[in-house]
Amino acid sequence: MCMNVYIYMHICVHTYINMYIYIYIYIYIYIYICPPSYPQDRMKTDFGNDLTRLMNHMRTEAENAEVTKHCNDGVWNNGDAAGVANKTACKLVAAGLHHISNIKHTYKPQKNNGDYNPYDNQEFHQFVSCLWLKRVVQEMEKRSISCDIKEGIKKGSKAWNTIKETHCKNQPCIECNLEDDYGKLDTCQVGSDSANVKEKFIDLLTKDKTTEADSTLQELLKTDKNGSLCQRLQCLASRVEALKKDPSSNAVSTNKRKGIRRKEKGITRKGILKKKKKKKFQIRRLQITL
Repeated sequence: MCMNVYIYMHICVHTYINMYIYIYIYIYIYIYICPPSYPQDRMKTDFGNDLTRLMNHMRTEAENAEVTKHCNDGVWNNGDAAGVANKTACKLVAAGLHHISNIKHTYKPQKNNGDYNPYDNQEFHQFVSCLWLKRVVQEMEKRSISCDIKEGIKKGSKAWNTIKETHCKNQPCIECNLEDDYGKLDTCQVGSDSANVKEKFIDLLTKDKTTEADSTLQELLKTDKNGSLCQRLQCLASRVEALKKDPSSNAVSTNKRKGIRRKEKGITRKGILKKKKKKKFQIRRLQITL
């Protein structure tokens, strides 16, 4: 913390006929307190605490009626693995947004643990939590190898306006748009140490908070880890359908599904296809008709 002090003196002399002289001296002191720096260790602690609170809420409130009502899509009620995965993804996203809308700060003039700037603090923690939710959603998509959960994520994201209007009564209330480009944080630096924000978000989730992330996403990923052959087939079929509806979708091609890649390599190694043009066509056909 830095402090600048300026002293200004003003002298007034009043003389009266009877020769009494009054001298008034006015001293003005201006004190400017510089805002505190934001070192890396403090930022890591604050960001980490926001992530912990978000994931705890996602894990414990995903079955709350205030959350599940946003994910009652009839298409997902047929009991297959793809529907279960999408409904679970929707509830996790909606629970995350529910947490953000309930972040509230009030003025507390206490010496210890006081809050002298509730407006900015509330906005800051809402914003950081929104970035965290976006990062967690990316991790959900990355880890969900078998099931295409994009529809579930989209459904949960659309609930934001309703959730915000219901729960965020104390301004400010940020706009948490999960479709914002996360890559914009590539060059974002915060604090006295010029720490890169995106690197902090990646490291905290994949290193420091791995156990909490695993616990939060275990219900979503149960098909990938312990699902039966039938359940995995149901999820793979949902990916195929997504690709048919939107050929530009990355439901299959950009997801790192090692099993399919090994299968493709196996086909080319056996020499079933000789011409390069036919080989490319066959690989595309494999992805569509899997």
